[in-house]
Amino acid sequence: MFQPEVVYSLFVVFSGSLALLLYALLLKFSSNLGNRNQGNLIRWSTTVKPSVGGIGFFIVFLTSLVFSMVMYPNDIVKPEVLGLTGSVTLGFLIGLADDAYNTKPWLKFLGQFLCGIILTTSGLQIHLFNNVLLDSALTILWIVGIMNSLNMLDNMDGITGSVSFIILLGLAGLMTVRSIPGSNALYFPLIAGIGAALLAFLFYNWSPSKMFMGDTGSMFLGVFIGGLSIPIVWNGNASPLNSGFFLGNAHWAFLLIYLFFFIPITDTATVTINRILSGKSPFVGGRDHTTHHMVYFGFSERQTAAIFSFISLVCSFTGIVVLYSFSWLNLTYFLGIAALLLSLSSIIYSLTRREKKTATRST
Repeated sequence: MFQPEVVYSLFVVFSGSLALLLYALLLKFSSNLGNRNQGNLIRWSTTVKPSVGGIGFFIVFLTSLVFSMVMYPNDIVKPEVLGLTGSVTLGFLIGLADDAYNTKPWLKFLGQFLCGIILTTSGLQIHLFNNVLLDSALTILWIVGIMNSLNMLDNMDGITGSVSFIILLGLAGLMTVRSIPGSNALYFPLIAGIGAALLAFLFYNWSPSKMFMGDTGSMFLGVFIGGLSIPIVWNGNASPLNSGFFLGNAHWAFLLIYLFFFIPITDTATVTINRILSGKSPFVGGRDHTTHHMVYFGFSERQTAAIFSFISLVCSFTGIVVLYSFSWLNLTYFLGIAALLLSLSSIIYSLTRREKKTATRST
C-alpha cells in the first residue's frame, strides 16, 4: 500500500507533467489570446506573446480537486471548499474575459468584489475582530487587494510565477509545522498541484519568455492564494499570546501576511505612492514598478526575478519560523521583525526614486 508521501509525490510529478503538456499545446495553437499590446496600454515587453498560462493553472486546479475528492471525500463538500472553488472559478473567468476582450476596470473590480463575497458567505473568512461585519469587510478588502496586487506584479518575465510558487511553498510549510483549523488536509493537493503547474509555467515564462500568464493567471492566483491564506495565515496562529498589545494575535496575523506576501505588498505600495505623488492614477499601467527600477538600476530581468525570489524565500522561511515559535515570541520580536521588513521595503522603494539608468532589457 502506498504511503501518503509517495502518493503526493506522484501527484506533483503528474501535475507538473500535465502542465508542461498543456503549455506546449496552448503555445502551439494559441495565436492571439491576451495579445493586447495595442492602444493606450503600457507594457514592459515590446513583443507580442500569448497569455495562456492561467488556462493551464485552472485545468490543473480542476485536476487537483478530483484528486482531493479521492483522497478526502468527506471534506470536498464543506462550504468553505465549495466557496474557494466558486471564487477561484470566477477569478479565472474574470481574467479570461479581460485577456480576450480587454474589459472595463469597473467590471473587473465588481468580479473581484464578488470573489470576496463568495468566500465570506461560504465561511472562508478572516477572524480577527470578533465582529462579522468587520471580519467580512477585511476579507473582501484582502481578496480584492491581493488579486490586484498580483495582477500589478505580473509585469516582467518570471516574477509573479516564482513569487507565487514561493508563497505556496510557505503556506505548505505552515501547514506542516502547525495544525491549521478547517479542511487543512484538502488544501495540500491543491497547493501541490498549482505549485507544480507554476514550476512548469516558469519553464516557458523565465526570461526570455515564450508566454505570459495574463490576467487569467494573475486573477486566478490572486483569489486562490489569497483564499488559502485565510485559514492558513490569517486564522492560523491559534495559540494565545498574552502580550496585551493591539487586538490579541491580530498584529501577528498582519506581520505574517506581510512576510509571506512581502514582494506583492511592497510593489503595490511603492507604485501607488509614486503615482499619487506624480499626480497619476494608481490603476493605470506603466513601467514604474519595483521590478522595472531594478532593471533601470542595472540588473537584468533574470537577475531581478532571482533577487525577488530570494527575498520572498527568506521572508516565507521567516514566517514559518515565527509561527513555529509562536508560543514564546513577545512584542520585542514582533517589533524587531516588523522593523526589518519596513527597512527592506524602504530600501526597495528608494531604488524607485533614483534617476533611471540606461538599461538593455530582454524581451
